[in-house]
Amino acid sequence: MIGLSPGNTIFFKGMADQSGEKSIEMVSNTKPFHITELESDLGEKIAYRVEAVEDGKRYRLVIKNQVKEGTYRGFIKAHTDLAEKPEILIRVTGHIEGEIVVRPQTIVIGRLAPGQPVRSGKVLVISNLNKPFKITRMSYDKALLDVSRQPLPDDNTSGFSIEITPKMSNEDTTKEGNSRQALDLIIETDADPEEKHEVKIYLVAS
Repeated sequence: MIGLSPGNTIFFKGMADQSGEKSIEMVSNTKPFHITELESDLGEKIAYRVEAVEDGKRYRLVIKNQVKEGTYRGFIKAHTDLAEKPEILIRVTGHIEGEIVVRPQTIVIGRLAPGQPVRSGKVLVISNLNKPFKITRMSYDKALLDVSRQPLPDDNTSGFSIEITPKMSNEDTTKEGNSRQALDLIIETDADPEEKHEVKIYLVAS
């Protein structure tokens, strides 16, 4: 049968120019085989090719990330002329970040249950290159949220901590039942002025 080394999964993580190429070797120690076709559901998110290391016995599948920023998950399928193993499925996952990254990208704030204190949230805005930058703009619903920022105290990490606090009125905290609103915080920096980083905020009142 055909063995895969180091396995059947490829994972790209980090910045696009740091991801490089990754490969998987397909080896048969019994019957000879050939790769007849390659297909993928990832479109232009990746580039891939197959190389014959030892024709009929060992092939190398080489994969390169093509995405500048974003997350994807899919497969590459190698078709063979071996009846016992007509298809070889390779899983490919990518989590590609730009120079500036925001973590987490989703938070829940507010009064999550009756009698509990109001919960605030925090997100970090960090430079993957550890280069100084400025937050030039933050867009959000000022009627519902208070948003403040502070530079990170760690000298080894360039970035900011952003505190997000809900403006909870007495009516919000005493009415029966609960409500949930989806809000957006949009962050812009001078590191990439065209890039808008979005944080999804779920405001809960119980």
